Amino acid sequence: MLITTIPVDVEKTVTSESSIMVKADRTGSIEYANLEYARLSEYEVDELIGEKLSVLLHPDMPSTIFNHIWEKLLDKKRTFAIFKNMSKSGKYFWLQVNFDFKVNEDTREIENIYAYYSKVSLKGKQSLSVFYSKLKAIESHTGVDNAENYMKGYLEDKGIDYQNFIERFLS
Repeated sequence: MLITTIPVDVEKTVTSESSIMVKADRTGSIEYANLEYARLSEYEVDELIGEKLSVLLHPDMPSTIFNHIWEKLLDKKRTFAIFKNMSKSGKYFWLQVNFDFKVNEDTREIENIYAYYSKVSLKGKQSLSVFYSKLKAIESHTGVDNAENYMKGYLEDKGIDYQNFIERFLS
């Protein structure tokens, strides 16, 4: 288990154009993390192996978003999101994550999950900070179910789903 990190209000800028990638098993436990992912996270690769994909999520990140993505994966749907993450030093950084998976041909169950990361635009960071803060506040005060209902209503009001909403902020 990774040591609990205390967040600091310092952004770690993602400048790399290099591939950032993680492979996890069907439960979300990391089996492989490339060196660029380890560099950004400030952990050694061996420290990340066995940890959950959510290990780097910043405390500001609402569970609602991770739950939404996990549901899509369980339904065997490729999906993507933008997450606020936290490095070992407590600095935060934003990454777009494209999720893919491999299905076992015999069992038809997900065998592996692949997460491919890239940097996020300034507009994306600013806009999603506000939206995610609202979801996090609802989660804290009245629970994740209410935050999920708020998100669903918010997106329905705009006539879009989460994927279309996030596409507005991609680099």
